[in-house]
Amino acid sequence: MSRHLLGADRLVLLTLNDKKHPVRVIARGRVDLPSVESVMPALRHHDAHIEIAETGVATAFGRYDDKSYVVTQFGHLKSSPEETLSRLRKILPYFSTIFAPPHPTLSVKSLPGRSECLDFIRQQMDGEKHLPRRRSFSVIRVSLGSLDHINQLYGWDIANQIIDKLAARIAQSGTHYALIGHSGGGNFILVTQPGDNRTVVDLHISTLRNIMSRPVQIGDIQYAPDMNFAVATYPEHGHDPMSLLRIADLEVEKKGWHRRRKTHVPPDESLTPAQAPQRLEQELLAAIEKKELSFQWQPTTSLSSMKIVSREALLRWDRPGHGLVSAATLIPCAEISGLIERLDEWSLREACRAAANWQDALSVCVNISPTWLYQERLSKLLERILSDVSLDPARLQIDLTEKADFGPSAAVYRELARIRAMGVCIALDDFGSGYSSLERLSLYPVDKIKVSRSFLTKLGTDPRSSRILQHIVHLARGLNITCCAKGVETEQQMAFLASYGYEEVQGFLLGAPQGAALPQRRKALKTRKSAKT
Repeated sequence: MSRHLLGADRLVLLTLNDKKHPVRVIARGRVDLPSVESVMPALRHHDAHIEIAETGVATAFGRYDDKSYVVTQFGHLKSSPEETLSRLRKILPYFSTIFAPPHPTLSVKSLPGRSECLDFIRQQMDGEKHLPRRRSFSVIRVSLGSLDHINQLYGWDIANQIIDKLAARIAQSGTHYALIGHSGGGNFILVTQPGDNRTVVDLHISTLRNIMSRPVQIGDIQYAPDMNFAVATYPEHGHDPMSLLRIADLEVEKKGWHRRRKTHVPPDESLTPAQAPQRLEQELLAAIEKKELSFQWQPTTSLSSMKIVSREALLRWDRPGHGLVSAATLIPCAEISGLIERLDEWSLREACRAAANWQDALSVCVNISPTWLYQERLSKLLERILSDVSLDPARLQIDLTEKADFGPSAAVYRELARIRAMGVCIALDDFGSGYSSLERLSLYPVDKIKVSRSFLTKLGTDPRSSRILQHIVHLARGLNITCCAKGVETEQQMAFLASYGYEEVQGFLLGAPQGAALPQRRKALKTRKSAKT
């Protein structure tokens, strides 16, 4: 936009490094950087300066803060040097507002606010109106979905430090946004460059997801951000700045509301609403560090042989003073507090260690958060753990719940392909309960689907559930995918699943989750099979 307003052929933003040498930060076109050094003394005393070479090429320099400069070059000046400098002086204040050099201690206080963002978007729209062919650009809203939770747990000072670190990550993402702004709280406004199409914008968001999802460390506090993203594009979604921001605001709020509905930590009745989650998370962190968590083992049985073929590690926590805490409480708490990766790593290591010491060679199934997938770090973790505990990769099965968002499909596919190449089995858990079951089957390399127990509970009362179960197993067989049914509690359900070719089953009919008594449960199953025979 600035190039258009000035009529320049090239533009670059420069900043001085620790040795006072100019370093290119953002460039549009090529600029003769060596000539910058020759005018540095003048720029330190003047806000703007222009040089005209014998070839007629004009170079205008402008300073917009103590160590940041704008350099523009013109193959042919369309106006007088004085008028060009006048225009440059008028634009310089905007650079000090909209451009913040990437720095690990960047504060949101240095970023433009909502009203300044609106002004910038309006100017970018005005710049496009004069072009023969308008270029599109997008407004990306980035929102920290759990800011109130952070405030309750740690206070505003910690929350502000987390927000500052997230702002620095955006600035250091390597993407040259036309604008990075802050609209209050954990909310950011990013404006893309004119001409960036939706494919480019999707790549920007994918990059943001990767860098923003990493845990933030503030002293002894580690917090995993829960980010929401929304996009509004000019001119598709609006022809004025307020319309674009309103659409992005509504979309990000809708996504945040959906997540808040899905994530709930049951309160501790003995504490206030603000204290309960904090106490729960503090005790969970201590339990992970002290290795006070444990497993119950849910058997999976082959319908053809009626033998146990694997055991699923169900995480349990005997919370002092409260008793056994189920996964329904434990997992959401870990996700909200940013402990989910530490919990997953502990679960993987301890479950694999236990399996390596079993007398039999059954497989072990471990539930893992999809967060690892789009960050592309799970395969390396698995490789390290399997090597440490000397477990054959073919004996490990990773269960990924379908109820959770997997993230960018390209990154997820790459990571799942790496895991599968190691020989580890990949299963979609709670199949049919999510919002993209068939899409995930078509996109990702999956070895097994574990059908949601919700279908079995309606068996015999709802004909549609019976038809769905029939078609699921036919679909799985056509894709060469093993089909496991969860929640088997009656002989009628067992007979139905066997008649339609389900390979594996889980449920209380075949064995409730057990601890040390699990080997006896396996023996009991054999006895039961002999009795039937």
